[in-house]
Amino acid sequence: EAVGNPVTYEQAFYARDHAGTVVLVGVPSPDMRIELPLLEVFGRGGSLKSSWYGDCLPSRDFPVATARHQDRTTHAQTPPVAVKAPVVIAQAP
Repeated sequence: EAVGNPVTYEQAFYARDHAGTVVLVGVPSPDMRIELPLLEVFGRGGSLKSSWYGDCLPSRDFPVATARHQDRTTHAQTPPVAVKAPVVIAQAP
């Protein structure tokens, strides 16, 4: 859902596949509400998520994006910023 409208969020909720994910990207106004039957939320499984302004931390992400742009690399060509090194499951804490 990308417009922050309760009607379209509800449509997205019912349009997704069972165990699918709905992501709220649009920012609703403070007075907006949505009402979903809890049995439907539980019975369909999956995830209902929100994305806080794209889940971007400008102080962290903008320098990385700028550097990648200047180096002409893409996100797909370089590992995510948080990845320092691969971890073997047996070594995980």
